[in-house]
Amino acid sequence: MVIRAMLNKLYIKGFLSYDVYIKVFFWYHFRTKHFIKNIIPYLLCYCIWILPRKCPICGMRTYRFKTFDGGYGMDKQEDVECRWCGSHPRHRRIWLYLTRKKTDFMKMHDSRFLHIAPENCFRKKFKKNFKNYLTADLTHVEAMVKMDITQIQYPDNYFDIIFCNHVLEHIQDDIKALSELYRVLNKGGNAILMVPQITGMPTTYEDSSITTPEGRAKAFGLHDHFRIYGDDYLERLKSVGFVVIPVSEFLSQKEIKKYLGDHIHLDNIFHCTKS
Repeated sequence: MVIRAMLNKLYIKGFLSYDVYIKVFFWYHFRTKHFIKNIIPYLLCYCIWILPRKCPICGMRTYRFKTFDGGYGMDKQEDVECRWCGSHPRHRRIWLYLTRKKTDFMKMHDSRFLHIAPENCFRKKFKKNFKNYLTADLTHVEAMVKMDITQIQYPDNYFDIIFCNHVLEHIQDDIKALSELYRVLNKGGNAILMVPQITGMPTTYEDSSITTPEGRAKAFGLHDHFRIYGDDYLERLKSVGFVVIPVSEFLSQKEIKKYLGDHIHLDNIFHCTKS
């Protein structure tokens, strides 16, 4: 607009002939239009492409992931939450495992899939990939069925896949819940049963005398948790019959920083099956 105004003034005062004015005006007009239409999109794409963080679930890039505030006086965690799909490092890590690791998980399109406490970042992806996809929760209004996982209303060996991510720490009787999950899992089926765990802590920490939200947040990490799992979580899984498939680290340090952010603690992936 400034250049056009200058051209008009020069033409009105006689410093430019009409022919020169027209040539300069149209050169400027089409040059600017070409720049906006063709050059700027490439520059924007390049700027987005070089951003250091990328969410593998939704594909969006950012300079840093969003800060997560758990509330109840908890310390804020920086570089954690995807700004677009809301995923956390544990979601992005398990998604990379399911899609990049040599597993047949995402190829079982006809499987009966039970997704407990469905995360928003996964729901559309799983629903599109699996024909018999079922979401379940005790309180979530968008879940397809209401379910208490200590009393699952489905028969034995019913589901081929169970996805239960950071749920068991919310259940007071987690052994009963694990027994029910094992019961409804089909023989040869797959279960992803991740929990918040402190590697190197031998025994799971739980204290039934802590009942206030503030107390639980301080002791267990969140206001509605009953425990923090230790290394004995593996034994809890085996005690109800699960066979645990070992999962070695599959991401490089560069990939961890790119997809998970500056997140020091990496959740262990517990991929279980039923023999």
